[in-house]
Amino acid sequence: MGKLLARAGDEPVVLLHSGRFDARWARRSVMARPRGWYRCWGDGRVEVSGFEFRVSSGNLWRDLRVLLHDERLGGRWIGYFAYDVCRLIEREKLGATPGSGESPIVELAWCPEVEMFGAISDFGFRISDCQSAIRNPQSAIHSNFTRNEYEAAVQRVIDYIAAGDVFQVNLSQQLRAEWRGQPRELFARLATISPAWYGAYLELPRLAAGVSPRFVLSTSPELFLQVENGHVITRPIKGTRPRSSRRGQLIAPAAPAERELRDSAKDTAELNMIVDLMRNDLGKVCAYGSVKVTAARDIETHPTIHHGVATIEGQLHESRDIVDLLRATLPGGSVTGAPKVRAMQIIDELERCSRGVYCGAIGWLTKDACQFNVAIRTMSLERDEGTPGSKGRRDEGKYRVVFPVGGGIVADSQPADEYDETMAKAQAMLRALGGCGDGGGN
Repeated sequence: MGKLLARAGDEPVVLLHSGRFDARWARRSVMARPRGWYRCWGDGRVEVSGFEFRVSSGNLWRDLRVLLHDERLGGRWIGYFAYDVCRLIEREKLGATPGSGESPIVELAWCPEVEMFGAISDFGFRISDCQSAIRNPQSAIHSNFTRNEYEAAVQRVIDYIAAGDVFQVNLSQQLRAEWRGQPRELFARLATISPAWYGAYLELPRLAAGVSPRFVLSTSPELFLQVENGHVITRPIKGTRPRSSRRGQLIAPAAPAERELRDSAKDTAELNMIVDLMRNDLGKVCAYGSVKVTAARDIETHPTIHHGVATIEGQLHESRDIVDLLRATLPGGSVTGAPKVRAMQIIDELERCSRGVYCGAIGWLTKDACQFNVAIRTMSLERDEGTPGSKGRRDEGKYRVVFPVGGGIVADSQPADEYDETMAKAQAMLRALGGCGDGGGN
């Protein structure tokens, strides 16, 4: 992480960070200085900077093919697809969400050159190195739901399930806080507290003159898509148990919480539903008979939580490409529910604001390969321009921070337990902000 902090403050960077080594899933980190940007809004508007783009069709998928196959634009494209890209895929069934048009639904940085690092080996960092820890004692956390309101929304989902509308819905609440300091330091704290296989840090361009800088910070444990030589892998996560006590003390991996998750029929069924959904999504673009569930359910232990995860693999059909794959699978089934379209309609009804980058996907792509996370454990920062930063630091100041947390609701979900699960998922982000990690949802 020292390499990120050492960068000049006026030199924007994008970073895809593997915070814990795994021989199969997390071997390296990638950092780059963008040379240009492609941005697309939900209404079809497109903006580019740093390169010439002669043809903008107003169609995201056509634009992507032009960009990926343009020999002048070699290298990787690094950025995000927001959750609301679903509205370009299901135009007739999903209307616009209030506020969803304010930010792009896709932002991709053109990175002709990247720096590659071994996972964590070149990013040594101590929380004590970060002076922002002193400036953020016990950050106040607010939610767009009270606990009672969130539990009522969970019960509404259970009612929809009983009526036969859906099998599962992923429901989230949006937590908000303030951060005083530098976004790079906040990411360093977050990645140290919760080193994730699919972390990301994006410094995004201003949307217009006078608009504050924006940043995306993610420590996601979930792989959305990985493609190499046409081979596709997705690893949906469903089922969570906290791994730490109220004071943040780690418990042994074989603790009761892990065994409880492993033996939970409810969590097993929750994951099975999403496995079926993702098999169907991959089946739209993969060769016939190639889609296989290679691991039905593993229990993975992460720094603050245990998760249930499945692995599904397939081979892209010779007539399909990565753009077809993205259109067939976005947003990931683990953060929508099943059936996907009806679940997203219920999400629109019950959640009170646009999800933004949260529950979308962050990563990189070329015309032949890609890797994206599911954008959970993800924070979006926007600077409060009314508070000037320190001299010589354009990114120092006060920031508005948004970090939703959610979970899958099924027929036998208990509203109180579902609320508690969302707060368990928020622990690392709460601690990174300077809070004790035991508060929330006020």
